[in-house]
Amino acid sequence: MSTAATHTGLLHLLYLISNLSLRLLSNGLLMRGAIAKGKLHHDQFVMFGPAFLVAYNIETNIAKYPRVVLSREVYQDFRRLTPGLKFPQILLADDGPPYLHVFAGFKMLNEAPVTPDYLNSEEVLFAQTCQRSIQNLLDDSIHEPSHYEKLRWLAIYWNGTVASGAAADAPLKMIVLPVSRNV
Repeated sequence: MSTAATHTGLLHLLYLISNLSLRLLSNGLLMRGAIAKGKLHHDQFVMFGPAFLVAYNIETNIAKYPRVVLSREVYQDFRRLTPGLKFPQILLADDGPPYLHVFAGFKMLNEAPVTPDYLNSEEVLFAQTCQRSIQNLLDDSIHEPSHYEKLRWLAIYWNGTVASGAAADAPLKMIVLPVSRNV
């Protein structure tokens, strides 16, 4: 994906990538990537340019987990262009890089008053599908340490941003790490 290097273009790109990441997750697929700024050429068959190489380098060497990392330049643009903006949100990872907070909207779902209609809303049901996907992928990954490490990171990210501090009746629950269960 690419967009014009403008405030609107950046916000649109962050929204599209966040949406794509969640749609893939709801289908049991994980996404890892990077966003870079610079010259880029692409058509339906080929893509090349300095921005592509920066994004590829970040995705390969820094992203590591299922997240979308922002290059230094994109992060600086985001901070300069969006003071006080609630969405999209960018978090700083424990290992350093800024990444797109794709679960920001899910946190808000856990803070709304719980009613039967709310629990059956499309947004809550979609978020619960994502939650089940993470749990299922994590449970299935225990025999592959490198894959488990990535899913464990995702579960901790979910638990720390979506489920942390949620009321007992909140619709989105903690992801249970397999190592914390009795077998």
